[in-house]
Amino acid sequence: MIEPKRVLRALAEHWTLLEPLCERFDAGTLSLIELRHQLAAQLPQGTPTDITALLDQWIRLDILVPVAKSPNRFELNAQIHDFLAYLRREHRLGLCLEIEAYLRHLERLAGHIQDAFEIRDGQDLARQLRLLDMRVRDVLKKLDNDEQALVAVAERAKTSDRQIPLRQRYAEVLATWDEYVEPMISPMSRPDLASEYPLVLTNAKFTTYIHSQLRGLPSLRKAAPHPTADIHPDTAAHYGVTDKEWMIIESPRGSIRAKARVTDAIAAGIVCCQHGWWQECKDLDLPGYDSYGEGSANPSLLIGADIADPISGSLPHRSFLCRVKPAE
Repeated sequence: MIEPKRVLRALAEHWTLLEPLCERFDAGTLSLIELRHQLAAQLPQGTPTDITALLDQWIRLDILVPVAKSPNRFELNAQIHDFLAYLRREHRLGLCLEIEAYLRHLERLAGHIQDAFEIRDGQDLARQLRLLDMRVRDVLKKLDNDEQALVAVAERAKTSDRQIPLRQRYAEVLATWDEYVEPMISPMSRPDLASEYPLVLTNAKFTTYIHSQLRGLPSLRKAAPHPTADIHPDTAAHYGVTDKEWMIIESPRGSIRAKARVTDAIAAGIVCCQHGWWQECKDLDLPGYDSYGEGSANPSLLIGADIADPISGSLPHRSFLCRVKPAE
């Protein structure tokens, strides 16, 4: 029988020890030896007697429960497991921390499956495959729940009731976005892509024009005659790019051409393109640019349309991955 006050006191006192164990228990049960090893790693100054006393306390409080028919293996009390999972859950746009933990478990399970296969342990292989199937189902369910939750948040914010102030309508959206979220395509979130496309691609409006308009006016086109992309001097030198010369900007989606504008006003490792280039200027004999074909200056070709924000639907023009090289 759980004693709430004593259990809550123990959870608060031992949180730094229990939180890492939660992830281990999410993946399955732990043996007494595994628990001892885990706690020994977290308590380098603790003695075996200290660890035994701590485990005894958790067992007495029903925080740890022996697994039926396997008395030397333990799991978290189901109610406490759900409570701790709630405390640990931090929803955010993109992958939430809980799903990230699930994915780490999937990686570990894949390792256990490989080990079981190599030693031809049929029973353990079957058990690990069942765990893998359960965890994949958990991830899919979690993703579905998160998607539905975000859609619900967005729909509530779109109310047509003009009596509700804008800030109040979007308060829940702001609360959802209460911490920094790494973009879905960046060197941190996609190191596999960053190995081939190491530069961060962003996009800015050029104040000479209005979006994709007015490039046919000679008075404006003289000020900005060609599509350009800003790049830091160190980055330009590294990739052999010369100021005011044409370069190729490539992403996993495609490639475009732009003239390099080498400037230290931008951070190293960043390439900043301009959108809206398609019109020609006949008076100055300056060309237009095919929006989709060869020689395009359209940064949207680098981004694609398959990755979008779940609330606004906006595309990742401010953060993508690319590489550059001099145009031939």
